[in-house]
Amino acid sequence: MGNLHEAEEVVQSFFTKLHSKNHTLGSLGASTGKLRAWLLTPVPEQSRAETTEHHSSPGEIHDREWAFSLSRRALEGLRIEYQAHGKMELYEELLSVLDCPETLDRYAICKKLEISANYSVVAYMRFRERLAVRLREEVAATVSGNDAAEIDAKLRHLITILSHQGGLIVATIAS
Repeated sequence: MGNLHEAEEVVQSFFTKLHSKNHTLGSLGASTGKLRAWLLTPVPEQSRAETTEHHSSPGEIHDREWAFSLSRRALEGLRIEYQAHGKMELYEELLSVLDCPETLDRYAICKKLEISANYSVVAYMRFRERLAVRLREEVAATVSGNDAAEIDAKLRHLITILSHQGGLIVATIAS
């Protein structure tokens, strides 16, 4: 942040969003794993989507909404998978560090979930792999036919959009 006025705008936007109908704490329930990720997200990243929207073309806004929608569906499908296997707590822990694996505190996760360090590494890798499959499926559903090259191009575009928004979780929660 460059100055006091900008910092005040970010904080005001944060609290406005917190109190709005669509972004209340109730909508960030533990059952979806969003609350922890939302609370761990720095304020500037939470407001990034709002800030860039003021400087975006209609095409960029459409692309961003497309990316957010696909991401939400992919994460919801993954959440349902974990829930069906009785692994919601693992899902929530892995989701909270998805965009920043360097913050993955394996010891804390192992202790909290009573799992081994090796299992935590494998679980994280599987989580990312399943999410990649889910994202690919969502992208493929938007492509007519099964043109692998077009699916790959759209998947790269999706990843580019999400990376500009601060990552998959930040972008999905911010929308």
